[in-house]
Amino acid sequence: MKNRDNKFDFIKGILIILVVIGHAIQALYGIDNKEVWYNPIFNIVYTFHMPLFIFISGYFFSSSLKYSFSILLEKKATRLLVPTFIWSTVILLIWGTATEWQDVKPFKVYTIYKSYWYLICIFVLTFTYYIIVKNKFIKLIILLIYIVSVIFYDYLPWPIFKDCQVIRQFAIFGLGILYQSKWKNLMAQSKFYKYIFLASDVFTIIGIRYFYGYNMMDFPPIIRIIDGICCSMLVFIILSNSYNPIKNNKIINGFVYLGKNSLAIYLIHVVAFRFIIYSGYTFEYNLISTINLTTILIGTSLFLMFIIKSLLKEKSYIVGV
Repeated sequence: MKNRDNKFDFIKGILIILVVIGHAIQALYGIDNKEVWYNPIFNIVYTFHMPLFIFISGYFFSSSLKYSFSILLEKKATRLLVPTFIWSTVILLIWGTATEWQDVKPFKVYTIYKSYWYLICIFVLTFTYYIIVKNKFIKLIILLIYIVSVIFYDYLPWPIFKDCQVIRQFAIFGLGILYQSKWKNLMAQSKFYKYIFLASDVFTIIGIRYFYGYNMMDFPPIIRIIDGICCSMLVFIILSNSYNPIKNNKIINGFVYLGKNSLAIYLIHVVAFRFIIYSGYTFEYNLISTINLTTILIGTSLFLMFIIKSLLKEKSYIVGV
C-alpha cells in the first residue's frame, strides 16, 4: 500500500509479539491452570493487547463504508471467516488425533472453533457498526441492546456475544472510529486535551486497581471493559508518540514487518500453540523458557507463512496475507 501508515504496523508488531508471549506463558503453565492469571507479565499483557488490536480495527473501519453490504460481506468473510474455519479445522484434527477422537463432543468442537474469537469478533463488530452508520434509527436500538447486555453480561445466552467478546469489545471498536474521525486532530492541535485525557486515563487505571485489585479476572464485566479501554489507550498513545523519533531504526523496522504479517502470525501460531498443548508436553515456567517458546512460535509461523503463501499464491488470504 502506497500510503500505508507504518506507525500502526509498528504497534501491531509489538502487539502480536505480546499475543504470542501470552500464549507461550499459558502453554508453560498449562492451558487449564488458573494460576496463570496471577503471573504479572501475563496479567499486564492481557489488559490491553487484544483490545488495542480491536481499537486499531475500528480506526480503519471507515474504509468499509465505501462498499455495499454484499461486497463488504464477501470481502470480510474471505479475509476473516474463511481462515478462521480452515485453521480451526486444523486444530480440531490435531486435537482429535491426540485424543484418538475419544472425547468428541459438540461443546468441545465449539470451543475449538472459537479459538480465533478475535476474527469472529472483528467480523461481527464491522457489520454492527456498518449498520449503525448507515441507519440512524437502528443505531439507537443497537446502543440500547448493548447497554442492557453490559448490565446483564453474566446472564447472556448468546455464545458469540460472550465467548467471542463482541459485547466486551464493542465500545473500544467504536472509540477507534471516533479517534480516527474526531479525537486524533483534536489532541494533535491541543496539548491541553491530550494531557487531560492522559491524566484521567492513568487516574482511572490506578483507581480500578485500588478498588478491585490487580487480577483482571476479578473485575466485574463493566469494570473490565473500562479497564481494557483505558489500558489500551494509554499504550496506544505511548507507542504512537514513540514511533516517529525512532522509525528508521532496523529493530523498529523489524516490528513493522511483524505488524504487516501479524494476521498470519496470529493464525499459524495458535495452531502451533494448540499442538504443544494437545501433545502433552510439560514445561517449567521461567523467563528463558518464555523467550525461547515465543521465538519458536513466531519463527515457525513466519516459516510456514512463506511456504503456504508460495503454494497458494492467489489464495494466500488463508494465511492472512
